[in-house]
Amino acid sequence: MELFWKRIDQRFVSLQKAFRYFDVSSETKVSFYEFQQGCTKVGLRLSFEEQKMLFDKFDAGKEGFFTYDSFVRLNGDHRGTFLRSEEHTSELQSHSFISYAV
Repeated sequence: MELFWKRIDQRFVSLQKAFRYFDVSSETKVSFYEFQQGCTKVGLRLSFEEQKMLFDKFDAGKEGFFTYDSFVRLNGDHRGTFLRSEEHTSELQSHSFISYAV
């Protein structure tokens, strides 16, 4: 888990951008397949079992996908805080944190 968040911090300026990178289908949720692809693209060399274990932490409801909320929540749990910046607080309050407009 530590390696995952370290790589996310190195690669992306915000959690929103990281989530959008994984959400290839732009459905505001990330499937296991998208997660696998994203991990590979950011240079995480994880076994299938490691990918599945990590994905299952995000997909706490066992729905086969995870949302931005669970992505942020797990990041906060990992860091010992709910959110890592004021930007994410305002995103959650407005409920308009995912925008795929170009």
